[in-house]
Order: sequence, then C-alpha cells, then structure tokens
Amino acid sequence: MRARYTFVVPAGVSQIRAALTGAGGGGGASAYGSRNRPTTGGAGGGGGATAACTLAVRPGDTLTIAVGAGGTSAGAQDGKPGTNSTISYPNAGGASAEGGRGGGGYVNHQGGAGGYGATWCVGTDGGLTFGQAGTSSDELCRSSPRTWP
Repeated sequence: MRARYTFVVPAGVSQIRAALTGAGGGGGASAYGSRNRPTTGGAGGGGGATAACTLAVRPGDTLTIAVGAGGTSAGAQDGKPGTNSTISYPNAGGASAEGGRGGGGYVNHQGGAGGYGATWCVGTDGGLTFGQAGTSSDELCRSSPRTWP
C-alpha cells in the first residue's frame, strides 16, 4: 500500500528540491522441483526510477506526496510491479518516479524491467535516472541434482 502525506509550504519558501524513487518490483516466485529435478528460481524485480528537480512553490501551497510500495510475489507467479512515487500540488509542477516491473516466476525467467515511462519532473535542475532491470534466473538451478524421497 502506498503511503500518502501532505506538506504545507512554510512562509519564506519559494522553491523545494525534490528527489523521489519509485518502488522496486517484486521478485518472481520459484517453483518446487519434481522427482530427481532441481527447482527453478524466480527472477529479480526491476528497480524503481529516480526523478529529481527544484520545484517552484508558494507559501501555503499543499503538496501531496505518495511513497511507492514495493511489489509482491507468491506461489510460482511473476512478481507484481512496484508503485510510483509522486509529488503533486495545485499551482504547477510536480514529479513522478515509476516503480520497477515484477520479475518472472516459474514460466517467465526474465528479470523485471526498471522503472522509466512515467518518470518526470516539472521544475528546474531536472535529472532522471531509470531503474535497473532485475536479474534473470536460470531455467534450472545450477546446484547438484537431488534425489527426492
């Protein structure tokens, strides 16, 4: 669940430096192996993107800040994406940093993509860093074969 906060700009403040990062995607869940076969591993979730800039504000403005929540994973499924982190306010500007995608599970062994598309910052001194992709998993573990009871 995303956390939401509000911030009222105090008197004498005309700009705020904002830096926010989207939440990481959940890793894919592994599957249980069958007789004489190792298990498969899930792939890593992608990292959230980062947006930073200086926002022009006015005293009394109310900024709404939403902090992204990390993706989840369960039961040999692909991981769920992380949610975006955002700053918004009524007069102008704002920023958003996209969360990473979930990693592949039992069938899809690809790492989740890093956050990128919904990453922006309306202000000056802007900088965007896209999230890193998650690590792909091998189709089969590289551990020694086991004999299952």
